[in-house]
Amino acid sequence: MSRFDQLSGYFARREDPYAGGDLGNAQRLGAVFWGLLFLLTVGLLVGSPPRDPSKGLAWAITLVMLGIGAWIIWLHRTERVSGWDWLLAAAYVIAAGIGVQQCCCGGVEEPYKNLLLLPARRRSHRAGSPPSCSSSSSS
Repeated sequence: MSRFDQLSGYFARREDPYAGGDLGNAQRLGAVFWGLLFLLTVGLLVGSPPRDPSKGLAWAITLVMLGIGAWIIWLHRTERVSGWDWLLAAAYVIAAGIGVQQCCCGGVEEPYKNLLLLPARRRSHRAGSPPSCSSSSSS
């Protein structure tokens, strides 16, 4: 068997692409990772509070996003995520939530865009760039 054949075996399609993956360990690591992201987001709220489109609506959206984040952390912590696809879906939901938070807190200039790197590095998928939001000055 040539070296090329050995190497191409790693990239060949398989019936179960996640064979050998440890879902329980991935959920425990996910709980730690998403918990850290949650704490960083709450910490950023002190210096960059939500204000767009209106202060009340922005805080309502923020609280909903934080609630969804806490729920996802709980799902990971209690190992209730049923498969790899759901782990990936959770990463996409959190990345979208960070984008919404970026818009609510003033647009592209705010520090939340740096949090997008965490889900991208965790899942080894491209999370994309934050949505471009116009910053209105409603305080």
